[in-house]
Amino acid sequence: MSKILIISEKTDNNNYLANLLTEVGYETFLVPNETELFKITNEDSPDIALIDTCCPNINVSKICKKLKLQNQTNDI
Repeated sequence: MSKILIISEKTDNNNYLANLLTEVGYETFLVPNETELFKITNEDSPDIALIDTCCPNINVSKICKKLKLQNQTNDI
């Protein structure tokens, strides 16, 4: 089963998207911020990350750079 990481501060959007993806067979992880993101990626290695680029408190560039530097997430 493929694992999808959803990063967004918008809880309603996260839940809706996670439910849709779960119904078609994906395992989803919901995270609201960078701190939670790196806790999850240390425990489980997702196959893909969906990052909300419109949230003011999420630095997409910083997240992508950190993911590329870690061995378990550099292929996301």
